[in-house]
Amino acid sequence: MLMSRGLEAEIITRSQGMLENSLGDEILGISRVAPRSGYGNLPTINSILVDLTGDTACTLLPIIIMSPDPEPARPGPVPEGQEPKAWTPVVLPTARLQGAGVVYRDKLVGKLNPRETRGIMWMRNKVSAGAVTVECPDCGRSVALEVTRSTAQVGTRLEKGNLQGSVRLRLEGNLAEQGCECDLTTERAMATLQKRLAEAVRNEIAEAVAKTKVYGTDLAGFGSALHRTESKLWRTLKSRWPQEYRALPVTIEVGASLRRTGLSLKPPRVR
Repeated sequence: MLMSRGLEAEIITRSQGMLENSLGDEILGISRVAPRSGYGNLPTINSILVDLTGDTACTLLPIIIMSPDPEPARPGPVPEGQEPKAWTPVVLPTARLQGAGVVYRDKLVGKLNPRETRGIMWMRNKVSAGAVTVECPDCGRSVALEVTRSTAQVGTRLEKGNLQGSVRLRLEGNLAEQGCECDLTTERAMATLQKRLAEAVRNEIAEAVAKTKVYGTDLAGFGSALHRTESKLWRTLKSRWPQEYRALPVTIEVGASLRRTGLSLKPPRVR
């Protein structure tokens, strides 16, 4: 199930698939790719009903938008004695995901941008793979790190009578791509990249928690965790959980480990 900002009829009638023959096949492809990027997850009607009838009564619906995606310019015929010319790029509206809508009970209460959406996906163990861009520890250029496995634990605990939430996330990944000639296979470079990967993902989770607190929607499942461990306390807080969640302090711990560099040789240096 998806939601759109405008009329859904416009997406159906105006969208033209770039890789598939129909919009249905295009959306099916999006549903397969989205979990690999982490920026979305297409829910089924059953999963939505499970969320809305659960302890926290909230869920996420991916937002599908029309995004113009110009075709590459194609060279036209070149008459003898004239300069080469190119066709004007053709703009075709294509369907893609951009963030998600936040639903509480039967109402749409807000939306999350792509980073905040992936922050929720990290906590809900819905990211099967994903790429995170960080800065090179030597020159500051972009380095892409591929996350191959992520495991999250969301819980609550009582400390001196005060309720606190916690998120623990463990990441494993590889060095996917670098935009520089620096040697990132050294122990020092790998350790720095691991720290920056953990920090980047932690920031995404922190942004997601902060935004959902504004809406009072516990999308990560702290309420469900409290129900499992402290059922009596949960019964007293359930009716006012949106207010309790807004005031809930949450600690976020992210650990990252890079297994491989994906390189058989060191990157060549241009002299």
